[in-house]
Amino acid sequence: MNYYKFSPGQGAQFWQQMRDKGIASIGWGNYDYASRETIDEIRELRPEYFAVHRMSPSIINLFNQINIGDVIYAFRGVNTIIARGVVKSPSQYSEQLILDLNGEGHHTYIKVDWVEFDNEITLDRQVSRNTISDVTVRQEEIENMISGNS
Repeated sequence: MNYYKFSPGQGAQFWQQMRDKGIASIGWGNYDYASRETIDEIRELRPEYFAVHRMSPSIINLFNQINIGDVIYAFRGVNTIIARGVVKSPSQYSEQLILDLNGEGHHTYIKVDWVEFDNEITLDRQVSRNTISDVTVRQEEIENMISGNS
């Protein structure tokens, strides 16, 4: 089991929509990223775009590696946790627009059983600014903070 930090938009601006739909989703337009198994395969979908936005294929690839049963934390910023979820599906592609965030439609998503906290939990140390990042090495610290605030 792995643990991930997820940002539902800048400042968690799209948190309520994702929570209500029971998903975590990523943008980068109407492309089937879920069927891509490598970073190179992701780059092939939008070579000009990813030549400029070099970190994006790695972030998409990490999102695709999330498995059923993994834990995902919804973050506001780099150190505030607003919810904890258990992943219920692998990465999926929908031709239908799931969310439109700043013109980069979200078509790739995972289903998540979210539990929102009554009070936000602030970590002492920041996590990555990326949309998704692996925080498995910090799992014990994060879970202790969550249980201490319940």
